Amino acid sequence: LKDRFMDIFRRLLLGGEGILAHIRKHSIEIVNTVDSSLVSGLCKLMGSLIKEQLTSSHNNGEESQTMQDNVRVDGLPLFFFSMIWSVCNTVDQSSRAVLEQFVRLRVNDMG
Repeated sequence: LKDRFMDIFRRLLLGGEGILAHIRKHSIEIVNTVDSSLVSGLCKLMGSLIKEQLTSSHNNGEESQTMQDNVRVDGLPLFFFSMIWSVCNTVDQSSRAVLEQFVRLRVNDMG
């Protein structure tokens, strides 16, 4: 699971063709940010969502393996939600449509 998230993270966010580079080159940020803060925000948000999901599953009496399976299934949508609300949410209104199209192309290229 960790390797899967790291692969998605590297392919989408990092490098000269990643979302972070695209924001720096083609977007206007409402408030200036640094990459490490954006990534930290993504990780913290995603961590809290996964923790909430695991706590909820545990409180419902689910087995440990079932909880882990739920994170595997729901993890990708949680990643995208976290990425959008932490990394992509820093740009102004006029940059959002361009960034949205870029993100959609990157995700489609991943398969």
